[in-house]
Amino acid sequence: MSTRPSVRRDRSHARSKACVLARVLSLALAVSGCPLVSAQSSDAKARGLGGVVVDQNGAPVTGATVTLRETGPSSVEQSTTDARGEFDFDHAPSRGFALTVEARGFEMFERKVNGGEGSAAPLRVVLAPAAFAERVTVTASRTETRLGETAASVVVLSSDELESTAALAADDALRQVPGFQLFRRTGSRAANPTAQGVSLRGVGASGASRAVVLYDGAPLNDPFGGWVYWGRVPLESLSRVEVLRGGASSLYGSGALGGVVQFVPRRPKDKELRLETSYGSQNTPDASLYAGARRGRWDFALAAQDFGTGGYVLTDRAERGHVDTPAASRGADGEAYAGRELGGGLKLFARASYYGESRRNGTPLQFNRTHIRQFVAGGDWNTPRAGDFALRSYASAEVFDQSFTSISADRNTETLTRLQRVPAQGVGLSLQWSRPVGARNSVAAGFEAGEERGASDEIVYTAGRVTSLVGAGGRERSLGLFARDILRLTPRLILTPGARLDRWHIGDGRQTTRTLTRAGATAVVRLADRDETALRRIARGVEAFVAAENLTGRRYAVGRTPVLTLGPPLFVRAGFRFRLGAH
Repeated sequence: MSTRPSVRRDRSHARSKACVLARVLSLALAVSGCPLVSAQSSDAKARGLGGVVVDQNGAPVTGATVTLRETGPSSVEQSTTDARGEFDFDHAPSRGFALTVEARGFEMFERKVNGGEGSAAPLRVVLAPAAFAERVTVTASRTETRLGETAASVVVLSSDELESTAALAADDALRQVPGFQLFRRTGSRAANPTAQGVSLRGVGASGASRAVVLYDGAPLNDPFGGWVYWGRVPLESLSRVEVLRGGASSLYGSGALGGVVQFVPRRPKDKELRLETSYGSQNTPDASLYAGARRGRWDFALAAQDFGTGGYVLTDRAERGHVDTPAASRGADGEAYAGRELGGGLKLFARASYYGESRRNGTPLQFNRTHIRQFVAGGDWNTPRAGDFALRSYASAEVFDQSFTSISADRNTETLTRLQRVPAQGVGLSLQWSRPVGARNSVAAGFEAGEERGASDEIVYTAGRVTSLVGAGGRERSLGLFARDILRLTPRLILTPGARLDRWHIGDGRQTTRTLTRAGATAVVRLADRDETALRRIARGVEAFVAAENLTGRRYAVGRTPVLTLGPPLFVRAGFRFRLGAH
């Protein structure tokens, strides 16, 4: 009897058992491995801290800045929410920490979290919309105050409003502020620099501004003539613009007879790149760039702007002659910024900037050129007990050249009559202290000191020949002390008394005329030095205000008299805006 079939059956049975056993073992390994993988991913998440930021409707908030401050040794980390509103930090603090979330259009969120709380589950932050009066703080009144709690007439243009405007220059963007205009109502792209003084509420209708214009606390007004080069401000570098309308001489001196315009630059957060560029007819390119980054306690920023145009002929076609050419211009500016946090609420910074422009004013011999260099250094120290301190120092040097000509009646010939050069230098220092005193009172005090030197050197031509040299110039030193108090008597009644003491010394005044003829003579007139002192007191702001105070409108006609006449466009423009952020 053969045994081969039984052997085969035994072998087949053994193989089937082995297959079943192998499948059972593989399944057991897979099941036992799942908790291991899950535990590993859970541990990985436990090592980090993350969460999501949403609004009250549950929609994710993109671009919110999340700051993590650990207690004990000073340690600060920042993150930015992505398109889903999520943020993430590399590790979760073992001890307590403070979490702060800031986003445009929302109230700031701040919460203290115990150690290990954020690692158990993702944090969920719900932001509430900010009321209009709480949306921004105003520094144009020398103190950080909520917009709804200041008695001064202040208009604030936010970053969103600046981005949505079609304006290419800072002065054009400010035209949406009621009461703002330049001397000749012409934009800075076309007006002569000496006619770019700012007027607020009809005060200051001359080339020299009757309003102080500041960029992060440093003056932009020309040291010699008081006018403003609006092209020095790259629009992409601005966080907001604050316009204080009305007399502010008790805080800023006689230069603020009409008010104050302050440009507040962006503060670098993580990595940020902004670029806006456009191109228009008459060969008119424009570009504005901003780049910022943070490295530990350091932050850096670069900003630049460039504008050029081939221009158009200013004279009507029927009246043009051989001397009429397009009014072309080119202007560019750039700045570099570096800052460092030293701990204890102290931060130091430095900023260097350069601006240059050249214009052809419609004829071959008429032109003007400007070159400005400025260096600013300062610091901010915020302490809970002593108050807030702000220090600013600056130095600037400027050269302005322009020409004057005589044109024949038929506009076919042009003769040079005068060449002018205006060098000017300015240095200054300011220190300010502010501190809340109780729940309804806050005070501010400080001093400003500065020196300006300027001259006007001219070459006079007669019949195409140099006939005389004319020069004039001088120096001014100033010192100002100011103090201000803000008393919130009721939620709708605020009293803001203030006082300022100014002293000027005007010296080295002279005028020189030298005749370049055969019987040439030189006449020198020296002006006596002068010392002036002024005390200004103000108690404006005894004012009851309502929520609708900041609502404004535009009038285009008074009765039957048109105030604004719209003509055909001179330019056709198209462009794009590009922004990139990374963490």
